[in-house]
Formats: sequence, C-alpha cells, structure tokens
Amino acid sequence: AILDKATSHTKSLLQKSEERAKALEKEVNSLQWELSFLQAQMKKSEQSWEQKHSRMLTENNTLTDSLEERGKEVQQLRAENSALSQQCLELLAMLSVKEQRVFQSTKPQFSLDRGGSVLELAVLGACRCFGVGEACLCSRTAASSRKQLIQLRQEVPPPH
Repeated sequence: AILDKATSHTKSLLQKSEERAKALEKEVNSLQWELSFLQAQMKKSEQSWEQKHSRMLTENNTLTDSLEERGKEVQQLRAENSALSQQCLELLAMLSVKEQRVFQSTKPQFSLDRGGSVLELAVLGACRCFGVGEACLCSRTAASSRKQLIQLRQEVPPPH
C-alpha cells in the first residue's frame, strides 16, 4: 500500500513535471519566435538607416560639389568684373575730358541688373558725326538699342 501510494505520488509528480516542461517548452518557443521576429525587424531597421545614411551622404557630396562649383563661378565672375572695370576705365581714359563728363552725367547709378555701361561707352565713343561736339543722336540710339538687347537676353532663359 505504501509502495502504491509512493508510486502514485511519483506518477503525479512526473505528470506535473511533464506538464510544466511542456508549458516551459511553449514559452521558450514563443520567446524564440519573438526574438527572431525582433531580429528581423532590427535588420530591416538597420538596412533602412544605412540607406538613409547613404542617400544623405550622396546628397551632401552633391551639395558640396555644387557649392565648390558656385565658389569657382563667383571667383570667375569677380575676375571678369575686375577685367570689365579695367576696360571701362581704359575706354573712359580714351575719351576727351568733355566726353568723359557727358558720359558721367548720363551714366545711371550702378546696379547689379545693369551690364551695358561698358558697351554703351564703347558705342557712344564709336560714332562721330560732323559738327557735333558730344555723342551724337545715332550713337545714343545705338547705345540704347544695345542696352535693350542685353536686357532682352537676360530675360530670355538660356536653352538647355
């Protein structure tokens, strides 16, 4: 009887142990599935961040290159502006004192929109009608036409 009771108690403990083992096995399986799911999500997230980083790096390089190109353009434009200023001074020096005064009095204030003053000066000095002491009407008309042409060229976008 004692042996049956001990065997019955052992069987009961064994059954409870097996049930607990099955419950633990289910929990382990559930945790393994959750772990693999989270690892897959983490991998996708890492890939996404790597792609974003790569895109930003590419964009940053493009912007840096563009900035360097703009810097070179600014340097070139400054050099060109300096050369044009020198040309203007040289052309002005070729005019008589009276012609210089006329040019200075008719010259508008400098603005970035305006690019025709050197050309106007050249056109005004190019035409000399007989008997006229200053720039003649035809040279003023030519200078005005030249100025309008430059303005129109600036308004029309360049072809791509």
